[in-house]
Amino acid sequence: MKNNFFAYITLTLLTAFSAPMPAQYLDAPPDGGSQRAAVVQYVGIASVVIEYGSPRVTAKEGTSRRGKVWGELVPYNQGIPIPWRGGANANTKITFTHDAKVNGNVLKAGAYGLHFIPSATDWVVIFSNVSDAFGSFTYSEKEDALRISVRPEPSEYHEWLTYEFVERTPFHTLVSMKWEDLKVSFKIEFDSHEITFGSFRKQLRGREQFSWEPWNEAAKYCLDNDVNLPEALTWIDRSLGINANFTNTMTKAGLLKESGHTIQSDSIFEVALSIGNAQEIYVYGRDLLSDKKLDQAKKVFLANEARFGNTWHAQLGLTRYFIAISDTKKALESIEKGLKVAQTERQRKILNDLKAKVVN
Repeated sequence: MKNNFFAYITLTLLTAFSAPMPAQYLDAPPDGGSQRAAVVQYVGIASVVIEYGSPRVTAKEGTSRRGKVWGELVPYNQGIPIPWRGGANANTKITFTHDAKVNGNVLKAGAYGLHFIPSATDWVVIFSNVSDAFGSFTYSEKEDALRISVRPEPSEYHEWLTYEFVERTPFHTLVSMKWEDLKVSFKIEFDSHEITFGSFRKQLRGREQFSWEPWNEAAKYCLDNDVNLPEALTWIDRSLGINANFTNTMTKAGLLKESGHTIQSDSIFEVALSIGNAQEIYVYGRDLLSDKKLDQAKKVFLANEARFGNTWHAQLGLTRYFIAISDTKKALESIEKGLKVAQTERQRKILNDLKAKVVN
């Protein structure tokens, strides 16, 4: 154990400096070839930032240390009180903008020093409440915020120690520390919806509260994700109270439908169709087509034709609907009607391009 301990002290000095050098007191580029690096990943509106020193496999004098990094340059030191900093020079720092879960364990928002205790089979990943120390020399287990155990895995070769976000979704990301031929990973999760709601509530107490668009945007987020519907209904009512229009009326119709109030939803849906212009109704119908809601799209496009039959948007909408249901004859009829009322060369080109696809 004593020999391993002194080997580990040697490691910390090597990864800190890589070669003998005078002390560095000023803010200047690091000596020794271990460059500073940082990566950031957003998960919804939350984010994770990792700042670290990135040593090389190849030594400063040009000697390759491949095959000698793990277990030698970074000794397997289970039980030694000084962990490895997961990089070089200053602590590796990981910062969470919001409360998170790391491999299922709660970790509060803030900055943490990231350390590792490696072994041939299992690694301990340490999140220390001290994030701005130099190396692990003053590390104390009493300052741990969280410890987790992970299994190292083989990795594609990395000359430089690198942190990567190798898996990304709106709700979690997977972080991998990769160096030489090995990687160590852990999962970070955020409650993205609740974080977003909290942001909305804060913003809607500012100047945004006086415009209809932010209230509608918040409500539409809830509608699109089928979450927080009761509060979303209060938000859309605020939007309507400022300026009732096609966009926010349609949002309310959708929220009522998702909340099980079908009769009220249908009534407000009809109101929206009666106040929208040809372009607004077309865009809404096309969104329905994109979501494969063909029956609803048909109703919207037919309503658009009933009110604005002699407009390009009305005929374009029907064209797209008939193409979606593979009704070539009616699609071509709508294209010809649209070409007669098209007002710009761009409008005619869009319809002729669709015609070419239909006939071919």
